[in-house]
Formats: sequence, structure tokens, C-alpha cells
Amino acid sequence: MRTPLFVGGFMLLGLTMSVGYAAGRAGPDQQFFEKHVNELVKVQAVPLDNPALDKVMAGKFFTLNLTVAQGIETEVVARLGDKIVQITLPSETAPIPGLKELVKPDFKLSSDADAHALQDVFDILYPVDSDGAKVKTIRHEGDTWTFVRGKFFEHLEGLIVKTDAKGTIESVSRSLEVK
Repeated sequence: MRTPLFVGGFMLLGLTMSVGYAAGRAGPDQQFFEKHVNELVKVQAVPLDNPALDKVMAGKFFTLNLTVAQGIETEVVARLGDKIVQITLPSETAPIPGLKELVKPDFKLSSDADAHALQDVFDILYPVDSDGAKVKTIRHEGDTWTFVRGKFFEHLEGLIVKTDAKGTIESVSRSLEVK
């Protein structure tokens, strides 16, 4: 599974960065670990170039290969200015952190063509498996666009995108109980 090693790597990074701060101060141990953490964690960022991303999303996307000890983990991240945004789905029905901010301000979700462009982005960032491909569809009702992406036990799962009257995306959430 992807997340444990990635999270574990960042936990290791965070742990090493917090040594010395535990007592409320930075000290020589903290400086030592900041200097040497790159010996424990190796990061390779590979640009993720795709016209669908360029059309809909702001920032640059990367496949991040994180090597910790004997393992390697691959994650997708975005660079938006001086910020890094991890592209992950919540494990439950919940908003997707950071995704709305990555959508280009001039992108509007107001037509089927726009929905298919956004679906292409979702296919890159959150690929569906073969079972998901069987139920993958787009639904639209009022200001809510539902991108069905698969099944979660007896229910459909998907991404719920809410827009304003002009088609500007206001929120993006994952749902494990799409009706």
C-alpha cells in the first residue's frame, strides 16, 4: 500500500526535524539531523506532464519517488508556488484537502465537456481499477457534479464537486456512499 511508507518517510523526516525542539529549543542535535536527513530519505521528483492537467489545474504536478531504508514509495504531489500539495484521497467521506486550490481560477465546470476534462484529471490523479471502470460515470444535478469512480462494498464511491452559478468550483469531496 502506498501511504504507510510515504507517511512513514515524512514521519521520519518530521521526527528528525523535531529532535532538539522537544525541550523547546533548537540545538546541535537538531542541526545535525537537518544536515543528515537526506542520508536517510531520498526524494526524486519526476514531472507529470499531461495536457489534461495543463487545461484544468494550476501548479506543476510530479510523481514523487521517496526512498526510505529498503523501500520506495510513489506519490503524486503538486507544487503551487512555494507550497507542496499531497494528492491523496481521504479514507472516508470527506473533503479532499488542497484540491480545490489547485484548480485554475478560470476553469469553469458548466458543461459536459468541462466535466470530461475534469474527469481526465481525476483519472490521472486518482486512477480507477478495472472494477471502477465498469461503473465510472458523470452525473450532474444543479450545482452538484458527481464523478462515480468505483464501488465501496455495496455502495458506489466517487468525487462530489460543488460549483457556484457560474461554474466556479467551490468544493471537492470524496463520498463512499454515492446514491
